[in-house]
Amino acid sequence: MTPADIITILGGLGSAAGTVYGFYRLVVRPTFVIIKKLRTSFEILEKMQEEFKPNGGSSLRDAINRIEAKLLIEQHARRALSMAMDVGIFETDGQGMCTWVNEYYSDLTGLTSEEAKNFGWVTGLFEDDRERVVEEWDSAVKQKRVFKLDFGMVNSRTQDYSRVHCTAFPSTNIKGDVIGFVGIVVKNNKELIRPKYIAGS
Repeated sequence: MTPADIITILGGLGSAAGTVYGFYRLVVRPTFVIIKKLRTSFEILEKMQEEFKPNGGSSLRDAINRIEAKLLIEQHARRALSMAMDVGIFETDGQGMCTWVNEYYSDLTGLTSEEAKNFGWVTGLFEDDRERVVEEWDSAVKQKRVFKLDFGMVNSRTQDYSRVHCTAFPSTNIKGDVIGFVGIVVKNNKELIRPKYIAGS
Protein backbone atom coordinates (compact mmCIF):
# COMPACT_ATOMS: atom_id res chain seq x y z
CA MET A 1 0.00 0.00 0.00
CA THR A 2 1.48 3.26 -1.08
CA PRO A 3 1.43 6.48 0.95
CA ALA A 4 -1.01 7.87 -1.57
CA ASP A 5 -3.43 5.01 -0.86
CA ILE A 6 -3.16 5.60 2.89
CA ILE A 7 -3.91 9.32 2.40
CA THR A 8 -6.91 8.45 0.24
CA ILE A 9 -8.28 6.03 2.86
CA LEU A 10 -7.80 8.51 5.71
CA GLY A 11 -9.48 11.20 3.66
CA GLY A 12 -12.45 8.92 3.07
CA LEU A 13 -12.68 8.09 6.77
CA GLY A 14 -12.58 11.76 7.63
CA SER A 15 -15.30 12.49 5.15
CA ALA A 16 -17.42 9.65 6.53
CA ALA A 17 -16.87 10.87 10.07
CA GLY A 18 -17.94 14.35 9.03
CA THR A 19 -21.05 12.92 7.43
CA VAL A 20 -21.88 10.91 10.56
CA TYR A 21 -21.38 13.93 12.80
CA GLY A 22 -23.48 16.08 10.50
CA PHE A 23 -26.25 13.48 10.62
CA TYR A 24 -26.01 13.37 14.41
CA ARG A 25 -26.06 17.17 14.71
CA LEU A 26 -28.90 17.74 12.25
CA VAL A 27 -31.07 14.69 12.92
CA VAL A 28 -30.19 12.57 15.93
CA ARG A 29 -29.55 15.30 18.51
CA PRO A 30 -32.70 17.32 17.67
CA THR A 31 -34.69 14.09 17.81
CA PHE A 32 -33.40 13.35 21.30
CA VAL A 33 -34.32 16.90 22.37
CA ILE A 34 -37.87 16.46 21.02
CA ILE A 35 -38.21 13.08 22.73
CA LYS A 36 -37.08 14.61 26.02
CA LYS A 37 -39.59 17.45 25.69
CA LEU A 38 -42.35 14.98 24.83
CA ARG A 39 -41.47 12.85 27.86
CA THR A 40 -41.62 15.97 30.07
CA SER A 41 -44.97 16.94 28.53
CA PHE A 42 -46.40 13.47 29.12
CA GLU A 43 -45.23 13.58 32.73
CA ILE A 44 -46.97 16.93 33.21
CA LEU A 45 -50.16 15.57 31.60
CA GLU A 46 -50.07 12.52 33.86
CA LYS A 47 -49.75 14.76 36.92
CA MET A 48 -52.67 16.90 35.69
CA GLN A 49 -54.78 13.80 35.14
CA GLU A 50 -54.04 12.71 38.69
CA GLU A 51 -54.99 16.16 39.98
CA PHE A 52 -58.33 15.97 38.17
CA LYS A 53 -59.17 12.60 39.71
CA PRO A 54 -61.29 12.89 42.88
CA ASN A 55 -59.36 11.48 45.81
CA GLY A 56 -61.54 12.39 48.73
CA GLY A 57 -60.82 16.07 49.13
CA SER A 58 -57.33 17.26 48.17
CA SER A 59 -57.31 17.03 44.37
CA LEU A 60 -57.98 19.93 42.00
CA ARG A 61 -61.16 18.18 40.83
CA ASP A 62 -62.41 17.95 44.42
CA ALA A 63 -61.74 21.68 44.89
CA ILE A 64 -63.63 22.50 41.70
CA ASN A 65 -66.51 20.27 42.77
CA ARG A 66 -66.72 22.08 46.10
CA ILE A 67 -66.79 25.49 44.37
CA GLU A 68 -69.46 24.34 41.91
CA ALA A 69 -71.57 22.91 44.73
CA LYS A 70 -71.28 26.14 46.72
CA LEU A 71 -72.29 28.23 43.70
CA LEU A 72 -75.25 25.94 43.06
CA ILE A 73 -76.40 26.24 46.68
CA GLU A 74 -76.08 30.03 46.52
CA GLN A 75 -78.06 30.11 43.27
CA HIS A 76 -80.88 28.00 44.75
CA ALA A 77 -80.92 30.15 47.89
CA ARG A 78 -81.09 33.35 45.83
CA ARG A 79 -83.91 32.00 43.69
CA ALA A 80 -85.84 30.72 46.72
CA LEU A 81 -85.56 34.14 48.37
CA SER A 82 -86.69 35.89 45.19
CA MET A 83 -89.94 33.89 45.21
CA ALA A 84 -91.07 35.84 48.28
CA MET A 85 -90.25 39.26 46.81
CA ASP A 86 -92.76 41.54 45.08
CA VAL A 87 -90.35 42.31 42.26
CA GLY A 88 -89.63 40.53 39.03
CA ILE A 89 -86.21 38.91 38.90
CA PHE A 90 -84.48 37.33 35.93
CA GLU A 91 -81.12 35.79 35.11
CA THR A 92 -79.31 35.53 31.78
CA ASP A 93 -76.18 33.94 30.38
CA GLY A 94 -73.16 35.87 29.10
CA GLN A 95 -74.85 36.51 25.75
CA GLY A 96 -77.88 38.10 27.38
CA MET A 97 -80.14 35.11 26.76
CA CYS A 98 -82.70 34.65 29.55
CA THR A 99 -82.19 31.47 31.59
CA TRP A 100 -84.68 31.94 34.45
CA VAL A 101 -87.37 34.27 35.85
CA ASN A 102 -89.08 34.24 39.23
CA GLU A 103 -92.79 33.78 39.92
CA TYR A 104 -93.53 37.50 40.21
CA TYR A 105 -92.02 38.11 36.78
CA SER A 106 -94.28 35.36 35.40
CA ASP A 107 -97.32 36.95 37.09
CA LEU A 108 -96.38 40.30 35.58
CA THR A 109 -95.86 39.09 32.02
CA GLY A 110 -97.94 35.91 31.80
CA LEU A 111 -94.79 34.06 30.70
CA THR A 112 -93.50 30.98 32.46
CA SER A 113 -89.78 30.70 33.12
CA GLU A 114 -89.56 28.29 30.20
CA GLU A 115 -91.47 30.64 27.87
CA ALA A 116 -89.25 33.59 28.85
CA LYS A 117 -86.03 31.70 28.09
CA ASN A 118 -83.60 32.93 25.44
CA PHE A 119 -85.47 35.85 23.81
CA GLY A 120 -88.96 34.73 24.77
CA TRP A 121 -89.10 37.59 27.31
CA VAL A 122 -89.38 40.06 24.42
CA THR A 123 -93.00 38.98 23.85
CA GLY A 124 -93.86 40.43 27.27
CA LEU A 125 -92.80 43.94 26.25
CA PHE A 126 -95.29 46.62 25.26
CA GLU A 127 -95.14 46.76 21.47
CA ASP A 128 -94.31 50.49 21.22
CA ASP A 129 -91.33 50.03 23.59
CA ARG A 130 -90.06 46.72 22.22
CA GLU A 131 -87.48 48.00 19.72
CA ARG A 132 -86.08 50.57 22.15
CA VAL A 133 -85.72 48.00 24.95
CA VAL A 134 -84.07 45.38 22.75
CA GLU A 135 -81.57 47.91 21.34
CA GLU A 136 -80.60 49.13 24.80
CA TRP A 137 -80.35 45.57 26.11
CA ASP A 138 -78.09 44.49 23.24
CA SER A 139 -75.88 47.52 23.85
CA ALA A 140 -75.59 46.76 27.59
CA VAL A 141 -74.74 43.11 26.93
CA LYS A 142 -72.07 43.95 24.34
CA GLN A 143 -70.52 46.62 26.60
CA LYS A 144 -70.94 44.41 29.69
CA ARG A 145 -72.46 47.29 31.62
CA VAL A 146 -75.47 47.97 33.84
CA PHE A 147 -78.84 48.09 32.04
CA LYS A 148 -81.38 50.69 33.26
CA LEU A 149 -84.63 51.54 31.51
CA ASP A 150 -88.31 52.39 32.02
CA PHE A 151 -90.79 50.73 29.66
CA GLY A 152 -94.16 49.06 29.42
CA MET A 153 -94.99 45.36 29.79
CA VAL A 154 -98.14 43.53 28.77
CA ASN A 155 -99.37 40.32 30.36
CA SER A 156 -99.76 37.84 27.50
CA ARG A 157 -102.71 36.11 29.22
CA THR A 158 -104.73 38.96 30.73
CA GLN A 159 -103.50 41.84 28.50
CA ASP A 160 -102.91 43.89 31.67
CA TYR A 161 -100.48 46.76 31.09
CA SER A 162 -97.74 47.66 33.58
CA ARG A 163 -95.20 50.44 33.53
CA VAL A 164 -91.92 49.16 34.99
CA HIS A 165 -88.37 50.13 35.79
CA CYS A 166 -85.74 47.50 35.04
CA THR A 167 -82.15 47.34 36.26
CA ALA A 168 -79.81 44.50 35.36
CA PHE A 169 -76.28 44.05 36.69
CA PRO A 170 -73.43 42.08 35.10
CA SER A 171 -72.59 38.90 37.02
CA THR A 172 -68.90 37.92 37.09
CA ASN A 173 -66.84 34.85 37.97
CA ILE A 174 -63.78 34.80 40.23
CA LYS A 175 -61.63 36.01 37.31
CA GLY A 176 -63.84 39.04 36.77
CA ASP A 177 -65.27 37.78 33.48
CA VAL A 178 -68.94 38.60 32.83
CA ILE A 179 -70.85 35.31 32.75
CA GLY A 180 -74.37 36.71 32.76
CA PHE A 181 -76.77 39.32 34.13
CA VAL A 182 -79.14 39.45 37.09
CA GLY A 183 -82.06 41.83 36.62
CA ILE A 184 -84.84 43.35 38.73
CA VAL A 185 -88.18 44.55 37.32
CA VAL A 186 -90.20 46.92 39.56
CA LYS A 187 -93.64 48.34 38.86
CA ASN A 188 -93.67 52.10 38.48
CA ASN A 189 -96.91 53.00 40.27
CA LYS A 190 -96.66 56.63 39.15
CA GLU A 191 -97.19 55.65 35.53
CA LEU A 192 -100.17 53.32 35.36
CA ILE A 193 -102.00 54.95 32.44
CA ARG A 194 -102.81 52.13 30.06
CA PRO A 195 -102.75 52.58 26.27
CA LYS A 196 -106.34 52.71 24.99
CA TYR A 197 -106.06 49.88 22.53
CA ILE A 198 -104.80 47.56 25.26
CA ALA A 199 -107.38 48.67 27.81
CA GLY A 200 -110.14 48.02 25.31
CA SER A 201 -108.80 44.73 24.00
